Amino acid sequence: VEVLEPERRETGDHDTDHVAEHGMGVYLWLKGQSSVAAADRDSARDYYDSRDAQTFYSTVWGEHNTHIGRYDLVAADPELAKLPLQERIRVAQVLHEDYLVNFIDNFYEGAKVRCLDMGCGYGGFLRRMAHQGMLWSGFGVDISSEMVQAAQRLTDEMSGDDSDESIGETPIKFAAESYMHTSVQDEGVDLCVSMDAFLHVGPGQHDAILAEAWRVLRPGGRLIFTDIMCRPDAPAEAKLLYERIGLESFGTVQGYFEKAKTYGFGELHFEDHSENVTQHYGSVLSVLEDLWSQGKIDVSEQFKQHMAKGLVNWRDLSPKCLHWGIISMRKLEQSSN
Repeated sequence: VEVLEPERRETGDHDTDHVAEHGMGVYLWLKGQSSVAAADRDSARDYYDSRDAQTFYSTVWGEHNTHIGRYDLVAADPELAKLPLQERIRVAQVLHEDYLVNFIDNFYEGAKVRCLDMGCGYGGFLRRMAHQGMLWSGFGVDISSEMVQAAQRLTDEMSGDDSDESIGETPIKFAAESYMHTSVQDEGVDLCVSMDAFLHVGPGQHDAILAEAWRVLRPGGRLIFTDIMCRPDAPAEAKLLYERIGLESFGTVQGYFEKAKTYGFGELHFEDHSENVTQHYGSVLSVLEDLWSQGKIDVSEQFKQHMAKGLVNWRDLSPKCLHWGIISMRKLEQSSN
């Protein structure tokens, strides 16, 4: 059966929580009410669409990906381990995506899927899945219109050509939407994915994420994602991380699993790769400082200083405070709701 793309439904404005990140400081907008002073009332869209943010992510992280990478896999390859640090950041992200592609393919055994990427950023993971021949179609949503526009441009450039990175004729579309309220039709996809996006809304909104994934997945479909979560034995210092990004706490693996069960998800699994978090944020910090010292990154001094301060905390506190890895779950036939 040929399925070209997920069916979409019309959506209006939603009374939805959004987030805005200021140098690893995420400010929540709760039902239209900011949790910080009026001077800081910038929406998530404003932040991610800002010139400083776009320059930072595209320059330091790369124009295709904005997620944590697998530095353990880089270190295991003597040749890759010799690369300059900025290249290692990008290679680590690619290796993580390749690993996740194989992880997903183990469930679908080569069958092509309709996939929704919840918080797609620049759309790199959908393109990688298409390049590997895994997609009937892909649909990515992100709150940032700038990222969505870049995702569509990069995807269009890689469609139908003969290069090594070609994604062929696979239909992939993107939209500036909240991943808690997408325009995908009920039971419109076989797979939902996300990479390090869900932490930004906090555990209080994880119900909305899981409810949306349940709604759009066909029976038997899967939600597979990576996220930064709090260790259950994390010390009080963990609040320096989640309070800085405007949250009262981070989610936990067990918290995701308990909520997932109430929606009817089963086959719950967590694969731990937490050792990569400290190295990732330490690498991003080092590259940012190096580029800044050489005048090779055009961001404001205020942005740079705020970003660097946040990255130091993430680098230093991650080993004892944070979990990161792959969570997978399957939509069972009946919900317990």
